[in-house]
Amino acid sequence: MAYRRKRVLVCGPQSDVKSYCFDEWAENVQNFTYPEYDVFLADNSLTKDFSEYIKTKGFDCINITEEDNKDSVLKRLAISHELCRQYAIRNNYDYILHLETDVFPPIDVIERLIAEKKLIIGCMYQLSENEARVPMLNRISSDTDEYRVAIYGGYNNFMITGKPVKTLSVGLGCILISRPIFSKFPFRNIEGASWFPDVVWINDVYAKKIPIYAHTGIICKHKNSNWGVFGKDYK
Repeated sequence: MAYRRKRVLVCGPQSDVKSYCFDEWAENVQNFTYPEYDVFLADNSLTKDFSEYIKTKGFDCINITEEDNKDSVLKRLAISHELCRQYAIRNNYDYILHLETDVFPPIDVIERLIAEKKLIIGCMYQLSENEARVPMLNRISSDTDEYRVAIYGGYNNFMITGKPVKTLSVGLGCILISRPIFSKFPFRNIEGASWFPDVVWINDVYAKKIPIYAHTGIICKHKNSNWGVFGKDYK
């Protein structure tokens, strides 16, 4: 039987609040070296203008915000995440690379993550501010943690081995999710809660005892809103 290369959808939520780095992000993604991937973004900007600009980069995109229905940020994010998942299911992708549009992985990130043969494996990227800025990696401290203070909060140096390590969460900034997982776990918002949809999703997966891995050999640039403060780290 002929070998079929795995199909990957690079996807994630987007908003015009990240327009400051979108052109550079788009160029990074367009230079990915894996030969079988597409890009889909679910734009939750309050107007449709930015989604039209995204399409000029050759990316498939939908704006999810109706003028008469400007939902909360958390709800719009959940809808955006979920539309990415549904797009991947409907179009028969083998993996999604869930990639936030201010996170910059190396251009060979897809093949490096696929090679590890994990159901869920993500790259690390920088969080927090100033001297607290560290790679996103949360170890599993116990099986009795509540839902979940441990989703955010640093890492242990001994875990940074350059290889995959089992973890509580590596975040959804840059994470490869296989079809058996993304087809079963929807993204959702919990009304009245302050958890972002990515935190809810990770907890849903963790509750089913599905292992999550972080590739500690891949640390992505994170050009978040404080990039002017942090840019010196990547000279």
